[in-house]
Amino acid sequence: MSTTITIMKAILMESASDWQTEKLLSVVIPTWNAVDLVLDAIEYLQQSGMPQWGELIVVDDGSTDETLVRLRQQFPNVVVIEQKSNQGFGAAVNTGFRAAQ
Repeated sequence: MSTTITIMKAILMESASDWQTEKLLSVVIPTWNAVDLVLDAIEYLQQSGMPQWGELIVVDDGSTDETLVRLRQQFPNVVVIEQKSNQGFGAAVNTGFRAAQ
């Protein structure tokens, strides 16, 4: 398990019990050719109850693997933004932030 997912789990475990059912948090996950990692992260977030207290936005930063296809098949309710070419981590995060509600 990656450090990012481990940190995400720790934050969610500390915070989730205090949050109400209104959407208090937008989580932006930038990804580039990391299909298995991003699918694992989304699965964990959904198991944590995230659909109740937040929104999840995945920004695909020009992946050339099967990331987009598998995201849309396995998680049709997740907001997926496709960038046609790799623009870098910062650009992907900023794209996600702009889409956040």
